[in-house]
Amino acid sequence: MSACKVFISHATADKNFAIKLQDALQAHDMEAWIDHRELTAGEVLPEKIKTAIQEAQFFILLLSMAAINSDWVAAESDWALQRGEDITLIPLLLEGVKPAAAKRFLGGKELKCIEVGHNGLQGSMVAILAALEVRLPDHDPAITPTAPPVEELILQLSQATLVGEVGKQRGEAQAMLIYRPSAGGPPVESPDYTFRAPLGPIEAEELAWYLERFPRWPGEAFRGRAQAVENALPRWGEAIYQAALDQPAALTARSAWERAASHHQRRLTIQIKPGMASAEAQLFTLPWELLHNGTGFLFDGISPVRVRRRRPNYKEKKALLTQPPLRVLLLSPRPEDKQAGYIDHRVTAQPVAEVLAGLGDLARLTILEEPTLEALVEALRQANRAEEPYHVVHFDGHGVYLEKQGLGALCFEKAGQEEKLEDRASHIVTATELRGALQQLRVPLFVLEACQTSQAKLKAEASVAAALLDQGAAAVVAMSHSVLVATAAAFMTVFYQKLAEGERIGEAMLAGQRHLYRHKYRGDYLGAGALELHDWFVPVLYQEEGDPALVMQVPSKMTKAVVKKQQDAHLGE
Repeated sequence: MSACKVFISHATADKNFAIKLQDALQAHDMEAWIDHRELTAGEVLPEKIKTAIQEAQFFILLLSMAAINSDWVAAESDWALQRGEDITLIPLLLEGVKPAAAKRFLGGKELKCIEVGHNGLQGSMVAILAALEVRLPDHDPAITPTAPPVEELILQLSQATLVGEVGKQRGEAQAMLIYRPSAGGPPVESPDYTFRAPLGPIEAEELAWYLERFPRWPGEAFRGRAQAVENALPRWGEAIYQAALDQPAALTARSAWERAASHHQRRLTIQIKPGMASAEAQLFTLPWELLHNGTGFLFDGISPVRVRRRRPNYKEKKALLTQPPLRVLLLSPRPEDKQAGYIDHRVTAQPVAEVLAGLGDLARLTILEEPTLEALVEALRQANRAEEPYHVVHFDGHGVYLEKQGLGALCFEKAGQEEKLEDRASHIVTATELRGALQQLRVPLFVLEACQTSQAKLKAEASVAAALLDQGAAAVVAMSHSVLVATAAAFMTVFYQKLAEGERIGEAMLAGQRHLYRHKYRGDYLGAGALELHDWFVPVLYQEEGDPALVMQVPSKMTKAVVKKQQDAHLGE
């Protein structure tokens, strides 16, 4: 059978998006045709363009504000409309364009539109491919989402130590900045330079007050202090940027990264080699997600930067199985004693269950009925033996930091208890104990919807997130501070949607953080009014070197069924 032919109509301003779409479609054995000309006054549509539209089975219209004002795009669309039922029109609405505008542009014709918006091309590929498969054969070919290039900048810190007077000490280390081109070739490395953390215990305490204590009672008496912290976030981010990325020795590597990453995804990896343990821990727990270049936060904007922390991999780890559906094991320990207060399932675990249920056959949720450490280990072993290992283990419960031991911990339920909810006892499992219990159990992703799971003070490996990464998890999403239920629910909804669509973990993480940044409302408090919180940087990512998509292949029939379900639900709203 000959390749499916697709014509992509676009304005000059959307050329880069059109080229990426063309590359993605060609990776799926489709002939994608684009043209970079502009229509001049009095010019009719060239014959070669008419011929290309005449031969195409699909006409993808990239509809942006620039395209709406383009005579060239209008002429191509008119010619496609003249073909009637002989060609399928697929409007892709770029950011700022709504379906009503598409209807007006297409002369009142009603068409199902794909809204790209903040999702980007990768986040919309499932819907695009489903629309294009209308004319494909009835067999069930696999769709492999194309992973776009990622331009990586690595901040490598070594020989960490603490400097300054007691109580105000800050981490200091030898730094090297390394840019690794996605297309291969030699890396660009900076000379060594000194990095000194611009934030110390005083700033850390003020940030902890804002994130953990202010939301308990956001009254007027505390609003001034909270506003001061919010105003300081860009300054703190800029101070970290200047100390880490804006030093004279770092400019060559950083500039090469910025030039190459203008049309690709961007990632910054923080990697710390073993040094003075407490200094290493302080450097790891800096709020790197706040990085600000003086114009805006790096995680925001047209070419957003996703940040991750990486620890040295000391042992070889086997490859991960990433076949669909996305298999998620959810455990929600609900002890109720002095060590852990009860958390309502309806406002924490329920949003996760709902978003996964909405993905249909693309996701499979298993709830661990006995939320104990012993049951978790057994469930992982059984899944591995059945050759259906879980892609994600989602822990929804309490996390604590034990000051005396200097260890992070998770709060499970104690094994062997009766079924009644009240008086269930806690089982506090430290990072060290967790590392031992999960040895040799390879899990692609742990999601710790629990407080303080990335916190460590005496040594970096003392955090729960670091312990899981050391033991074999490929990635860990953790919380740097106590997190509000509303924050966790909003983040997880977007995060899981992106994972099931085939996004890399880092890109799904970035989407969740950006959603929190744009939607700061966290609820109403009696006597205190509405609470808006700047807490998008609380979810943090620990990861080994690779950053795969958890679902690399999505069967086409499965994709079409899920997309149709989502479209029907949207139309019914």
